[in-house]
Amino acid sequence: MLSIAQFCDLGFECIFGVDDVEIISVDGSHSIFKGVRYENLYLVDFNASEAQVSTCLLTKSSMGWLWHRRLGHVGMKQLKNLAKHDLVRRLKDVTFEKDKLCNACQARKQVGNTHPKKSIMSTCKAFELLHMDLFGPTTYTSIGGNKYGFVIVDDSTRYTWVFFQ
Repeated sequence: MLSIAQFCDLGFECIFGVDDVEIISVDGSHSIFKGVRYENLYLVDFNASEAQVSTCLLTKSSMGWLWHRRLGHVGMKQLKNLAKHDLVRRLKDVTFEKDKLCNACQARKQVGNTHPKKSIMSTCKAFELLHMDLFGPTTYTSIGGNKYGFVIVDDSTRYTWVFFQ
């Protein structure tokens, strides 16, 4: 993955066509590399003979938490095993912090509290308070071919409507 914004910030010129892309040097004298469009992606083959890459296009990080995020929030113990057995390229000399917890992992581990039970009815008329929920996609389609649902429950009468889409 290449950041076009970073290329532009460095002064390179990026020219996108319908079928190809070309990155031109800061002074505009020569082409750095070219790529071809495949469906909705632009692909560059840096091993091709026409790719004259004299610029470093690789970022190396020694931060363990960055690799933790790159590899789908894998645990630090598993990251150490990956580095120890050399199973991931350029995963060497990485510092691992055991006590640090990333925000995504912390949010995943939080448990929500249940709502307190009510002994009295807070509404006295129908349609005064409605509870609504959307769900889907379901594992199986309904007889009508629907996979999504919309549920409405009246708090006072407990009358329930279910709409499928």
